[in-house]
Amino acid sequence: MPLPIAESRDPETGYHLERIRNHSLILARALAGGPSAPEEIDQAFLDNLFLTSVLRDIGKVGIPDNALLKQGSLTPAEFTVMQGALPHRPQGPCGGPPS
Repeated sequence: MPLPIAESRDPETGYHLERIRNHSLILARALAGGPSAPEEIDQAFLDNLFLTSVLRDIGKVGIPDNALLKQGSLTPAEFTVMQGALPHRPQGPCGGPPS
């Protein structure tokens, strides 16, 4: 089930976040069950991971629809908006988006 805040603007984002949530939990459980499992990965950690992993794209909430939902290349102005909302995104060699 997609997340309502993300789905309200872009249904695919809601589904993407649910996949991220589930994959994160699967990976953490696998790590926790391994022979040298970190003791920090307890049930509270797993619960917090499940609840917070969907926040990875929270910056999208502040991006205008014309940039977020645009098909094709962004204009320089739209790219600047994206950079401000998503500061963790990598840049290409010339300062633009990676190709």
